[in-house]
Amino acid sequence: MAYKACFFCMFAYAPIASQAFLLASDPRAFPQSKGYVNVEKCPQTVSKDMWGLWIDGRDAHRGIDAYGGGYHSPFMSSLTVAYNMAKTPSDVVMNRAMFVELVEKLNTGTPYFWRGYANPCFLEVKPCHEVLPPDVVQEIMSTVNYKWTDACMHFGPPKKKPNQQYAPLLGELFKNYSDEVRGYPGRRAELLAIARIAQKLAFLHPLSDCNGKSRAILIQYLLRARHIGCGTMMHNNNKNIYFSTASQYATLLDEGTTIYHNAAATNFSINPWTVPEVQSLHNTHYPTPAYMAKLKQCWSDKIQENPASLGTSPERALRPQ
Repeated sequence: MAYKACFFCMFAYAPIASQAFLLASDPRAFPQSKGYVNVEKCPQTVSKDMWGLWIDGRDAHRGIDAYGGGYHSPFMSSLTVAYNMAKTPSDVVMNRAMFVELVEKLNTGTPYFWRGYANPCFLEVKPCHEVLPPDVVQEIMSTVNYKWTDACMHFGPPKKKPNQQYAPLLGELFKNYSDEVRGYPGRRAELLAIARIAQKLAFLHPLSDCNGKSRAILIQYLLRARHIGCGTMMHNNNKNIYFSTASQYATLLDEGTTIYHNAAATNFSINPWTVPEVQSLHNTHYPTPAYMAKLKQCWSDKIQENPASLGTSPERALRPQ
């Protein structure tokens, strides 16, 4: 009984301040007083034991091959690139060329290319926004910056050549992010900035494939490059981003950094999300909203209409207590 109690304490959500025991501050640039941490001692070698970085915590009970045995290798290759990029000092936080370098390792079928078909968000996400409370939808879209009538969002393929259309949009996206984090605004502001760029990238949907994986890799890179943490092991890192506000998504990123550090404390021999008490604590902090049943049904209907869009469910909790 004592062992179980200690085990639970180890993986329960410790306050963010406790990360000081795991990572020392970096006095050269990122002030500890603002919540930044030293990432120089973060793991640089990616192993399959770190599967919680690319398999959602909600699916951890299915084990290491929850998404199939072939899911690991591309993600591990791209994550290695991300780690190498993050440890190289640079005045550029992220640009289009760096993003392409991260994503190229994820595409295992054809050479890297941009989306040249209709944005699936218009057919799948927009109708399902209608089952959410209007104030929630308004807040979600307030930080997306794209309108449904924009060429990149509207039903139909890009009017320009994909490369010509996405180059300026991605350039603006990364510039706005860099402006947000200039001057080291602190941990909370940095997490919100990462949530915003991930959200905008999701709605832009610029890639022909691997859009969800590319966001996950980008997030892992930015957390480390900006000295927020070594990484994040999220409960849900896919379709839920379309139905979350940026502030809500930031809290989920923060939760994931604690889970990551707890896993790292065991050299990733244990994925904390496999512990029932950790799942229970997550559900307590993020209860399922009343309209989730309607959202799940809407998403199921859209998948039946377009089986090619089959992906993870948007099921998530929206409002922490």
